[in-house]
Amino acid sequence: MPSSDSHSRVSHEIEIRFYAELNDFLPSKRFQRAFRFTFHGTPSVKDTIEAIGALARYLRLLGFDTTWERNLADEAIIEIARDEHRIILTRDKGILKNGRVRHGYWLRNTDPLKQLDEVIRAIDLGRYIEPYTRCMECNGELQPAERSAVARSVPLQAFLVYRDFKQCRRCHRVYWRGSHLRRLDKIIERARNAASRERTS
Repeated sequence: MPSSDSHSRVSHEIEIRFYAELNDFLPSKRFQRAFRFTFHGTPSVKDTIEAIGALARYLRLLGFDTTWERNLADEAIIEIARDEHRIILTRDKGILKNGRVRHGYWLRNTDPLKQLDEVIRAIDLGRYIEPYTRCMECNGELQPAERSAVARSVPLQAFLVYRDFKQCRRCHRVYWRGSHLRRLDKIIERARNAASRERTS
């Protein structure tokens, strides 16, 4: 549940659009389109991209129950973590110094994929990886879906080509093994390799 590094009260707004595979880690309403993004302080472009929630979506891809909301105050993050027995993952050392934090980890890396490797090794998550069991958008659980039931929720070409679909119990987003999942498979393989390196080191 990452939090912002900056505590500046001055806010700015920019327009962002992601292309190609970067769209795999955005909410569907932001796919292939420009959107406004509010930030504080003077973050780098990389930090701004990370703030949109890439690490959380990577963790959900691997099947981990992951809560993330942009612009949550530290106290709100701590309350959620305590109430739901979560580990706080953050680049903000300040929040981890709060005596009410029970479980937290400071992320050394700034690149989301390297952060994923780091978390897998640091918390020993390798044995718990269950890919494609959670919605990358809302964190809901995925369940097999009847092809006829999702006909109106997927592009016609995908409906004609693919036979197996999964649907989120919470937000009803539909998933299928399209070409974009080949990229996601590589991320899963990378995570498993990171876990293997930890066991053999």
